[in-house]
Amino acid sequence: EQLQLVEKAIADTAEEIRRSENVNWNHMLDLIHLTTMENSLKIQYQNSSNIAARIRLHSQYSSNPQGWFPWLFEQCQIQDGMKILEIGCGNAQFWTENLQRLPQTISVMLSDISEGMIREIRRDDRLDSGRFNFEVADCHELPHESGIFDLVIANHMLFYCENIPAVLSEVGRVLKTGGAFLCSTYGPMHMQEINELVREFDDRIVLSAEHLYERFGRENGRGVLEQYFQEVVWRPYEDS
Repeated sequence: EQLQLVEKAIADTAEEIRRSENVNWNHMLDLIHLTTMENSLKIQYQNSSNIAARIRLHSQYSSNPQGWFPWLFEQCQIQDGMKILEIGCGNAQFWTENLQRLPQTISVMLSDISEGMIREIRRDDRLDSGRFNFEVADCHELPHESGIFDLVIANHMLFYCENIPAVLSEVGRVLKTGGAFLCSTYGPMHMQEINELVREFDDRIVLSAEHLYERFGRENGRGVLEQYFQEVVWRPYEDS
């Protein structure tokens, strides 16, 4: 299957070469990389099973007693009457873990590019229709009017986006004046112990060939965001 993805990426690259007399080989390599990554993600996240497994792994071996989703909820500062968009909502566990803390009068749009993911969370009776709505959408072109959301959330998903600047522009467009964008990422030390353990077992095994933090991570995330938002605040989640 991976060979088929590479074959498609090469075909796309060849087409790009035919359209351009001056070939930018760095661009060609990026195109191959992004195409294979994008298709791999479509396979990984057709439904919630893979993302749920990843979340369980993190929660079981986290040393922070508060937990990721409760901590993230505190950073959101959600209040009555807010209109909220989460892009790349996945299995909506952020919301199901914090249901008891949610005001009754908020409006939440859960958005994901995966039809399978949205289909599954629509069936979750905990996500009541009074507060939650669902959509299959590409965050590069959000299907919303400008200036309508008080808060936009992107939890560990920006580094998957093909065109991060386009996504950030869209986020800025749909936010109200004075609205907030909350996003999360990680750095090169993320899951270092597990990677080392796997390498000791068999150095041929690579858990992830993608250094996603190089696209949008702890070290460069602030600089990326400052091009689109006036005030950027970094808040570390303390964990081992």
